[in-house]
Amino acid sequence: MQSSRIIWQRSSTSAQCPLCHNEQKNQIILQSQHFLAERGYLDLAQCSACESAWFPEATAKNVSYPPIEQVLQDPNFVYLIHHYLEIVNGLNWKVPMLERLPFEQFNSVLEIGCNAGVALDYCRTLWPAKEVIGLEPSAYGVIGSKVLDLPILASYLVEANALKEKQFDFIYATEVLEHIADPVQFLQELKTQLSTNGMILLTTPRAEVLQPQTAPGELYAALSTGSHYFVTSAQQLEQLAYQAGFSYCHVEALGITHMAVIANQPVQLKPAQNQAERIYEYYKRKTHVDTLYARTHLGHLLNYHQQALSCTKPIEPAIITEIEQLLKQYFELDLQAPEAFTQRLLATDHLISFGRLMPYSLPFYLTAQAQSQTDGGFKEQVYLELARLICLQGLKTDFQNLFVYHSLLEQIEVALQPFAQLNLDQPLVNELQQTANQLHTKIPELNQAVPKIVPLKKALKKHTKPKFYRILQASFTKLRQQLA
Repeated sequence: MQSSRIIWQRSSTSAQCPLCHNEQKNQIILQSQHFLAERGYLDLAQCSACESAWFPEATAKNVSYPPIEQVLQDPNFVYLIHHYLEIVNGLNWKVPMLERLPFEQFNSVLEIGCNAGVALDYCRTLWPAKEVIGLEPSAYGVIGSKVLDLPILASYLVEANALKEKQFDFIYATEVLEHIADPVQFLQELKTQLSTNGMILLTTPRAEVLQPQTAPGELYAALSTGSHYFVTSAQQLEQLAYQAGFSYCHVEALGITHMAVIANQPVQLKPAQNQAERIYEYYKRKTHVDTLYARTHLGHLLNYHQQALSCTKPIEPAIITEIEQLLKQYFELDLQAPEAFTQRLLATDHLISFGRLMPYSLPFYLTAQAQSQTDGGFKEQVYLELARLICLQGLKTDFQNLFVYHSLLEQIEVALQPFAQLNLDQPLVNELQQTANQLHTKIPELNQAVPKIVPLKKALKKHTKPKFYRILQASFTKLRQQLA
């Protein structure tokens, strides 16, 4: 994938790998735009020894969290909370990972970097642990503790005086390690908080996914330029754990991330399983809990609906009625007459304005509702076309923060294929299709061909006259001999 945000290239660098300290034959593999575009591009280097990647300029250019008091004064910050609660809390990939652990023996749980606390709330709700505590140094934790009624400390671990004398049976940190300039020191700090037979679970982006073929949103997430220091390889992640003094480390690939289980003794993991029913049970319970914001309750209903269908559970008609009433009440959105909504949708130009208009999980609800229809009729097609339009406008507005729409969009387009053969002449459907098709052409990530990285020798042979190619080949051979 080549876009204005990421420019693939190859050049040598003398920069030292911060993870294994190798200085030989390292390369710059790409330039990536800082999430604050005015800060320009950062080089990403890759180590020839441990195969991890890092940003040599990260120390100078990475941006820390703004002061909590400043963020809480921003009336738009609440939309970032809704964005997290509704679509990017990660339960669909975190729960299958968490449930592989022997959680029945955990009496105490600590989550580092818990954001608004959804995964921690899951552990409190469905696990037998008597104590759960979160650490989140940003304003997400302050609001999350209120929304979910969770004990979340607005602090970094090294500053958390309330935890100095405490130890935990289970500590986990998802997508945190890459934000730490000194990962070994961080792991050593975790070790002091771990009980004798306790265990740690980490996830961190995989260096192995740094390829042009990786889906754009996933690549943006793995890099998170301006906040990540490095992207580690599997072999180096294991080495970091041993350097920190642990005797056991198990690393697995989990999508674009590594899952690492770290302890002072071997850990018996359960087989990986689909945990849709466990997530369904969590959201079922949340639909009966009072929330700080009415929108949070709607978000729980939408996620409960989605999870019920994913594990073929029946949906109570009252749930659908309540969802659609709340959509009308809070967003002036009538799904039976969406024309006015689509006009407002096309006017969105930011993650915040997008979130003011509707719940971020709305296209998932529409897709699920369409697929629950049994007659394959007009309503199903309208819901799918509307979901497609929302996904495309979201990706156009903010591909990086709404990248989860990309895979949903692909599912929707597959589901719409049978309707193309029917050639139904419906004005609403035609208008939605035409608008969506126009949007599709305006999203660079959906229209960029994957660049082919051609070896230099092959490229020279193809584009150089035979006589000059032989001269170049002889020169390269002589140069290699001189360097050897």
